[in-house]
Amino acid sequence: MAFIATPDDAMMEVALDLLQEKTFSPSVVLSVTSLAHTYCIQRKNCIGNSAIYSIVEYLENYLLEELKKKELDRETHDNIMVTLKALSNIGAITEGFQVELFKVIENSNLDVGIRVAAVETFRRLPCEETESYFERIFRNHDEESEIRIAAYLQIMRCLNYLLIRSIRHSLEVEEVNQVGSFVWTHLHNLLKSAVPSRVEIQSLLSDIDLVRKFSNDIRKYSHNFEGSTYFDEYNCGGNYESNVIFSTSSYVPKSAMLNLTVDLFGESINLLEVYGRAEGFEHYLESLFGPKGSSNTVKDNIMEKLRLPRSISGNEIIKSQVDRLPNVLNSQAADPKVALGLKVFGNEIKYATFNGHEEIQAAAENLNPVFHLKRILSGKEINYNKAVMFLDSNYVVPSGAGLPLSLNAIGTASINIKLQAPCKGRASRKTKN
Repeated sequence: MAFIATPDDAMMEVALDLLQEKTFSPSVVLSVTSLAHTYCIQRKNCIGNSAIYSIVEYLENYLLEELKKKELDRETHDNIMVTLKALSNIGAITEGFQVELFKVIENSNLDVGIRVAAVETFRRLPCEETESYFERIFRNHDEESEIRIAAYLQIMRCLNYLLIRSIRHSLEVEEVNQVGSFVWTHLHNLLKSAVPSRVEIQSLLSDIDLVRKFSNDIRKYSHNFEGSTYFDEYNCGGNYESNVIFSTSSYVPKSAMLNLTVDLFGESINLLEVYGRAEGFEHYLESLFGPKGSSNTVKDNIMEKLRLPRSISGNEIIKSQVDRLPNVLNSQAADPKVALGLKVFGNEIKYATFNGHEEIQAAAENLNPVFHLKRILSGKEINYNKAVMFLDSNYVVPSGAGLPLSLNAIGTASINIKLQAPCKGRASRKTKN
């Protein structure tokens, strides 16, 4: 559904019925809203269509109902995230709902991931209406660094000379290394990019002296990475862009994304974007690389053997007693959480979360080739069926005879795999007479 090229009014009515009749399903919601965005690209003021308006209104009401709950459990949290991503897919909201999204962004009691998703809901909305708001969020040094970086990326959609000078001034007085490091690397990468669509931005940045003020240590500070190439002779090229975002409350990256874009004949095609968010892994890293981590065990044992016998001072006795005290912070460490998402052609089509050590380990095992090899060699039959429509396009060309020439292209693919590889061993023994 997300890849249908020419949706019509009847198709949107069916999509609306599917959304309203089925229980809330992330795959259905993201597919319907991706289809709605394709419909809106081909028509001006698509929010005036009754089906599109009903889809947007349904998602907005559902979001407000979920936010009213006193306790945001895992299911509620995931539903809120999917709803925000669905609204960002469509690129349209009803009149007055912008204020509700602002409340979510400014609510410090909500999870930072939800607030960042609320900022990203505006990624396809006209940026002129919210430019001043997000600039104020970006300038607020008391705000979370992740929120400020997300707001910065929003205002960069409506770049002009005055805004560039404002950002330069903000860098000069910036107090948070995480924000300053990301903004500096992002602007620096824009200057050296080979993507044709960024020539106008480069002309605006050429007069700005970007003085390196912040650390470029990628192990500790947020960074933007970019690589691009373009062949003028063939009028094509491509680029990748990646963001690694740290938080001031942790030394582990909070989120990361990788975007792949192709430039063909003057058009930029956003092929793929993979992103993820992780929380609660500090305890695991400390257990490995901390002062008492397993990586230091061998070194400590060797040093203990080489240490000469000596009397224990009073300070060392106190230190040993303090070390035996329970670590309250570690004992109350939250369970690890991982959220992964996938965008194809700019549309959110997949979002999944994994909470706790067991779920994360089970997901990691699915990526382990040894695990799948054991399944194949176990003797059990493995069936894999998949069918997909990857192309549905219609193109009409007027002809000199006065009759239109209509070209239709439909592409489907299906796969059916059955695997069974019993592995039996037989021991043989030779005897001597």
